[in-house]
Amino acid sequence: MGAVTWVARDRLATVDDIHPEALRQPVQTPVKSPEKIEFTRNGYAYTVTPLFDYTMAGLVVHRLDYSWFSIDRGERTFALDIGVIWGSNLSNRVHQAKSIRFSQDSRFCFVQWHGQVPFVMSELSNNHLLVDRDDVERKVKQIQTADQIRLRGKLVNVTARRITPGGRYDSDEFVWKSSTTRADTGGGACETILVEDVVILKPANEVSRVLFRVSLWGMALVALWAVSDLFRWF
Repeated sequence: MGAVTWVARDRLATVDDIHPEALRQPVQTPVKSPEKIEFTRNGYAYTVTPLFDYTMAGLVVHRLDYSWFSIDRGERTFALDIGVIWGSNLSNRVHQAKSIRFSQDSRFCFVQWHGQVPFVMSELSNNHLLVDRDDVERKVKQIQTADQIRLRGKLVNVTARRITPGGRYDSDEFVWKSSTTRADTGGGACETILVEDVVILKPANEVSRVLFRVSLWGMALVALWAVSDLFRWF
């Protein structure tokens, strides 16, 4: 059951009921608070320059948590990237096309398909989520593939300076810049968002997710029982 529910919990093809907000275009407006934001996290001092206030809603087609395998402490502040589609991509149900595939790697989001799929590239974005508050971070971690969400925050440029001794792969300084248009592609086209609020408009595949968690607990209990049984022989 674990393998089946692991696949089913993120299935895009099961998403039929599209939330009205996910059909709208992102809203980008002149920033109301242009003052720079400074905070420290994971051994770095961050200076965040707001570019635009930003609200977007859509369907999460892929997520990648870089904290699982990052060797650079600086990346942990931007641990989660999410690929999101909206607008006509959802009204045309392109996420249900049998040939379409979404993936993420090296801070990029990729989409591939064959045949006649009316995919609109300007209604896909790869989003680097920057979080400086624990309550927001908890909400961000709840985002799963196939969820429909709304994010509110700011498009930002970020500079960071290491303030504690680092490891072999920790940079002394680094810069992250945000795209400010949905029409670009390739390097530099990702949105860097200082997330201020997250709402999951429609969670997906809830039954499969519950069954997946139950199966994980079941496997853990079986493993624990097997280990305890083994020690009975000593």
